[in-house]
Amino acid sequence: MIQLKTLNKRTATKSQGVFYKSIVNDENKEIDKVYLIRWIDNDGRPKLKTVGKHSQGVRISTCIALRNNTISSIALGSDAPHLTKIKSQLTLNDIAKEYFNSSKAKDIDRLENRFNIHFENNLGKKRIDNITLEDLEVKQKKLLDNFAPATVNLTIGMISTIYNHHIKRGKNISNPAKGITHCKLDNKRERYLNTNEINKLLDFIKHDMDCYIFVLLSLSTGGRLSSIMNISKKDIDFENNSIQLKDFKNEGTYYGFFSDDIKDLLLQITKKLKVNDKIIQSNMDRVRYYVGKQAMNKLFNEGLKTTDRKNRVVVHSLRHTFASHLALKGTSIITIKNLMHHKNIEMTLRYSHLMPDAGKNIVLGLYK
Repeated sequence: MIQLKTLNKRTATKSQGVFYKSIVNDENKEIDKVYLIRWIDNDGRPKLKTVGKHSQGVRISTCIALRNNTISSIALGSDAPHLTKIKSQLTLNDIAKEYFNSSKAKDIDRLENRFNIHFENNLGKKRIDNITLEDLEVKQKKLLDNFAPATVNLTIGMISTIYNHHIKRGKNISNPAKGITHCKLDNKRERYLNTNEINKLLDFIKHDMDCYIFVLLSLSTGGRLSSIMNISKKDIDFENNSIQLKDFKNEGTYYGFFSDDIKDLLLQITKKLKVNDKIIQSNMDRVRYYVGKQAMNKLFNEGLKTTDRKNRVVVHSLRHTFASHLALKGTSIITIKNLMHHKNIEMTLRYSHLMPDAGKNIVLGLYK
C-alpha cells in the first residue's frame, strides 16, 4: 500500500467551504492534493467531508457543485447525499505518457511508436475508467486483419502493462485488458529463399550499402536482426573469417563465419571505422523497413495477406533461409543448432525434413 504523507494542514481555497491538503507519495515523491468540503448541518454543527484527490480528476469546480448540492438537500429537509466515487478524468493517452516517460525498457521508443499508431487517436482519447474489455476485443479483432497474432498480442498486452503501471502508483482503477483472450500463435515460418530469390533480393538492394551488407551477413551467419545490427569492428576476426555475434534473445555470444567475398567488402567498410563503431550505420527501423517492406514485399509478397506467416517473406526469413540451406547441404542437426545458437535441439529439428538423408530416397526405392 502506498503511504501518503501530509505536507501541511488544511488550506482554504478562494471558494467558500472548499479546502485542500497537500500530500506526498512516499513511493514516487510526487505531490498531490486532497480536496475537502465543509458545510453546516441543520443542528448548526460543522461537517467536513473528503471529496478526492487532484490526481483522480477532482477539481475545485467538482467540490463547489457537490457542496451546493449538499446545502440544497439540507434546505429541502433531506439528508446530505452520499459522495459517489469520483471518476478519473485521465485518458489512456495520459497514463500511457506516464508509463513511457518512466520506463527503462530498451525498446520503449518502439513501443511508444506502436501505441501512437494504434491507440493515440481513438481509444487513447477515452477516459481510463470508460475503456472496457469489449473495446479492447474490438480493437484486437481489427488488428488481426492486418497483423500476425504475435504482434497483436504484444500490442494489446502493452495496454495491460500501461494500466498495471498506473495501478502500482496507487491509483484505484481496474485493468480492462485483464480478461482478454490472447490470440493463438503459429510461429512456424516455412518460407525460405531459394538461390534465384537470394540473387533477386541482393540485386534489388545493392545500391544501399547498409542494407546490402545486412542481408549478406544475415545469410552468412543466420544472425537475428538485432545481432547483425550490433556488429562492431572489434567483433570481426578477419584472419579466421569469423564474427562474434550477440544473442539478445537467449543472451550470450556465439560465432558466425563469412566468405572471402564478404571479407573483402568488410575490409573496405571498416577501413575508416574506429574499433567500437558499428558496421551498419543505419538504424534498425530503417533497415527493417527497406529490406522487409520495400524489397521483400515487392519481390515476394504480392497478393499474400499480412497474416500469412507460412508464405510471406520477412526479415527473419533470412535467418530461416540460412538454416534451411545448411540442412539442404546435409549439415548435421548439431552443427546447425550451434550455428543458429538455438537454446534447445527441438528448435533445430524443424529443418530436419530438408536434409538429403531425411528418408525421401529410401521411401522412393522401398519396394523396388
